[in-house]
Amino acid sequence: MKKEIIDKLYSLHRFGIKPGLERIIDLLTAVGNPHSNLKTIHIAGTNGKGSTSSLIASILMEAGLKVGLYTSPHLIRFNERIKINGEEIDDDILIDLTKKYLPFSEKLSATFFEITTAIAFDFFSSQNVDIAIIETGMGGRFDATNVITPLVSVITSISLEHKEYLGDTVEKIAFEKAGIIKDHVPVIVSCKDEKIINVIKSVAAEKNSNYLEAEELETVIQHQFLPDLSTDVCVNFNGNLAYTKLPLPGAHQIDNLELALSALLQTDFDLSLENVSDGISRVKENTGLSTRIELIKSDPKFIIDSAHNEAAVKSLVDTLSTHLPDIKYNVTFAAMSDKDIRALLQLLKPICKQLILTQPKIARAASVEDLNDIAQELGYTNIVSTHNTVDAVNNLNFESNNLVVGSFYLTGEILDLLNKI
Repeated sequence: MKKEIIDKLYSLHRFGIKPGLERIIDLLTAVGNPHSNLKTIHIAGTNGKGSTSSLIASILMEAGLKVGLYTSPHLIRFNERIKINGEEIDDDILIDLTKKYLPFSEKLSATFFEITTAIAFDFFSSQNVDIAIIETGMGGRFDATNVITPLVSVITSISLEHKEYLGDTVEKIAFEKAGIIKDHVPVIVSCKDEKIINVIKSVAAEKNSNYLEAEELETVIQHQFLPDLSTDVCVNFNGNLAYTKLPLPGAHQIDNLELALSALLQTDFDLSLENVSDGISRVKENTGLSTRIELIKSDPKFIIDSAHNEAAVKSLVDTLSTHLPDIKYNVTFAAMSDKDIRALLQLLKPICKQLILTQPKIARAASVEDLNDIAQELGYTNIVSTHNTVDAVNNLNFESNNLVVGSFYLTGEILDLLNKI
């Protein structure tokens, strides 16, 4: 029953990506606007949304709050997208809500993400969550989630992505992401690019929104990267210092932590220093966050990461070079056809010993033949081509250092297969 219903939900991909809020507004209005009574924190950006959302949720959970968390995409199960206090939405509830909303898909031509967002809002409202952490999908201004008025808006790092929908410059993309800023609602930003900052500042000024840069709030005082792919951090929360461990490696995760703490400082939740410290160190256990440069085997190394664009892959390579210098990997790689595959493979080349190419089960995936052609043009010589992730896993050498990277769809399928071994 669940597979049949979820397959019907996935079939809504036929409506494609259609920017605009008209359908989601009509859809939510028809069912009584379940989002209208939710307290929320709204997060947009190119990279770091999932980590920042999870850090915020984890800290609030440690304070004893009932916390909804809406993220995308999922890795293995659709239910991963919609959680309360780390627990995925129950199958029976998901089936009932999907049945409730599917008829609107035909009537309104609502898309997969619009229906999914309505389901999340309905579930969080019916379960009376204290706060819902809402991650945007692709954009911001016309994203289906952008019907909420949050306590605070959060914008993570921004780089070129989805140019056919969001624009072909970082300024245009920043304008779309800044669309989540609401009147008189503070916005917290993590960005060092003056062009992007100017765009977001301009939108914030139009909305009379208090614009804040996370770095300037100095919520992370010190950090030290460790070989086990964790980071010792000293954080400053409301003038009080705490030493804890951030189980997410890389300088970009320090930026995400600064964002999360800065966002929470704009709310009136009663958070102790212990809540903050424990929420940081337990973010994976509390929220199920995974595949963020995740070390799943230490000797030899087996690392899995969902980086799928240039900025994220560069952060991955920089992080591995810092935490684990002078190590090369057998790299299992796949990518969606709309990505700059040449740029991704060029970035990975310095840390790659063998390249294993594959193709996840999604229509958007680039073909192995295209990946192979690009890899050869870039000078890769030790290449293994596999036409599905089952074959890719069968070609893994667990006696060597391995890295899986390139797409959420790839890491999800690989994780699922590894769990069954």
